[in-house]
Amino acid sequence: MLAGLSIFLTSCYNKALEYKELARNYKTTIGHAAAMNCSNHGEFYYTFHANGKKYSNKSLSGGADCDSLKEGDELNIYYNPDNPSINTNIDPNTAYSKKSGLYIPDWLWVLFPIIIVVSQILFLSRKNAENNDK
Repeated sequence: MLAGLSIFLTSCYNKALEYKELARNYKTTIGHAAAMNCSNHGEFYYTFHANGKKYSNKSLSGGADCDSLKEGDELNIYYNPDNPSINTNIDPNTAYSKKSGLYIPDWLWVLFPIIIVVSQILFLSRKNAENNDK
């Protein structure tokens, strides 16, 4: 059971791989700060155009730029020319470093408590059945 769970978790989609590819192959363009939420860990969003389409993303700078930016300010944006939806406002190698490491998918935060509750119910029902057999 534990081995199966480990295999399942390690096979989860990891966005760091996209940033690893971005670090190898990127183009630079000018984007603009679009929405500021500095009180939330320095979070801000930016927009840019590539291949005739508009893209947006959340910053990866960890708040370093948020207080000094205002909506409309220009930013350097690094994007994958083959897939501009993979982009960052910081150096792609730094973005890869920030995204790599232990990865716990967002959906697991919801699923894990359910797994715990179901396993506890099964454990208690099995224990109750053993006590009734005695």
